[in-house]
Amino acid sequence: DDVNQAPMVAKRIREVLQGRYQVQDWLQMNRNLFIALQTEKMVMGIILSLIVLVAALNIINPLTMMVIEKTKEIGILKAMGARNSSVKDIFVFQGMFIGTMGTLLGMALGFVLCQIIEQIPIPMPGGGSVYYIDRLPVKVDVFVSYVVIPVCSMLLCWVSTLYPARQAAKMEPVDAIRYD
Repeated sequence: DDVNQAPMVAKRIREVLQGRYQVQDWLQMNRNLFIALQTEKMVMGIILSLIVLVAALNIINPLTMMVIEKTKEIGILKAMGARNSSVKDIFVFQGMFIGTMGTLLGMALGFVLCQIIEQIPIPMPGGGSVYYIDRLPVKVDVFVSYVVIPVCSMLLCWVSTLYPARQAAKMEPVDAIRYD
């Protein structure tokens, strides 16, 4: 009834048969497949981490360029009495806006793509004889997809905004206005 009990059931069968027969459970029979899946999962984690790193850099770079382009405006704001925290908040808000739009767009596109793949199955090469499955499976974990990933995404966006925002906030007004 419970597939996870297979090793214990196999052990009991071995004890009953007293070693007269070789007993293997499905986990032992498919050991190489599970090792391959575990390796694939680790490699996919590394690849996804690199993609997330690139996404973070895609927030840092435009904000840093904006700080450079808006140096005079930042200097004028600070000369008029804007606090460092106010200047920092402007760039954090802008980065978070970009991150929020990207997160919402990514979630929407991911949802639509999963629905399409679920409705129009993508066949696997080998048709089930190689991979034990005949089509690309789709499983959407609601909690992970709509809570954990967006929260992590927004946290990463916030962290990515801190460096450019801090650079903007620590500018001296006179030097910023004089900047060419």
